[in-house]
Amino acid sequence: MKKSVKIIFTLSIILNLLLLGVMGGHVYRMKHEHRPWDEVKESLAPETHQVFKEAFKGKGKEIVPFIRDVRQKKRAVKEVIVAEEFDSAAFDMAARELLALKESFSNSKMKFIEGVLSQLPQEERVKLADHMVEKLFGKAPRKKGGKHKHGKDTSPARDSAQEPSPESSED
Repeated sequence: MKKSVKIIFTLSIILNLLLLGVMGGHVYRMKHEHRPWDEVKESLAPETHQVFKEAFKGKGKEIVPFIRDVRQKKRAVKEVIVAEEFDSAAFDMAARELLALKESFSNSKMKFIEGVLSQLPQEERVKLADHMVEKLFGKAPRKKGGKHKHGKDTSPARDSAQEPSPESSED
């Protein structure tokens, strides 16, 4: 075999092994990924599982048209953006239609969650509180400063001349 063929063959094997490793890593990560809902779900009573199961029956038929409409509105916005001449009025109208559709869905999602939560006892709602707030309003923004994963403190240095807070002062 020629030397160039051997090199190409060896590189091909190395790249295939590398690709296999990357794919294996992704599969492993997907299986072992942290899923907050799974933890919440495990802590819920069987009655709560049943309430959710009943509430979600038939919801797919309501969601599919919404997804179709969102895709259509996104395409319309994209068409306005990529047009040869940018039309601000058309962009404004298309973007507002998309935002209105998303707001409508958010309102219906809020009503749905309200209906489910109204059927649950307080101890179950306590278990669900953080997850439901995140689903309705998104994750809270990260705090600036504080400790990061690597342990370095990046919080702003406190000024020693800073006045004490009213809570810490003694009378």
